Amino acid sequence: CGPCHGAHDVAPAADRLLGVGGDAACTRCHASGQRAWETAQRLASLRDGALADVRRAGDALRRAREFGVEPAGAAADQRAILAAESRMRSVVHGLDEAAMAEAAQATRVVAQRSERAARSALTRRVGERRHWLYALGPLGALLALLLLKLRGLERRP
Repeated sequence: CGPCHGAHDVAPAADRLLGVGGDAACTRCHASGQRAWETAQRLASLRDGALADVRRAGDALRRAREFGVEPAGAAADQRAILAAESRMRSVVHGLDEAAMAEAAQATRVVAQRSERAARSALTRRVGERRHWLYALGPLGALLALLLLKLRGLERRP
């Protein structure tokens, strides 16, 4: 754990530790052009792609919930995303690109499924609301005609 997380000033697990960015632990020992540097860059890229899908799924789920929709299987998908994300973050310690690619892909699959479900549920809800508006239009016209008829009856001697 020491080389990446430190020995005395232990750095908490964080996504920023992996890769070749400013806070990345990999840059403490490896320079650009080294095989380990390239590996760290590819591992971080796999992780970042998966986490981007997780963020999009979370955003889609929040939007659906704002409209009062709870997509079918949302809770199970959220648990599956957390499990896949946790596995991905564990696998990274082996520095095995194939294992990381598999874990990242598993995370992406469940995140993309969750995002599709949330978007689909939201689209259905918006459609339902639109149908209500279409139904209210003719009802409003009938009400207006009824009011005109009542006024006409009131004016008669």
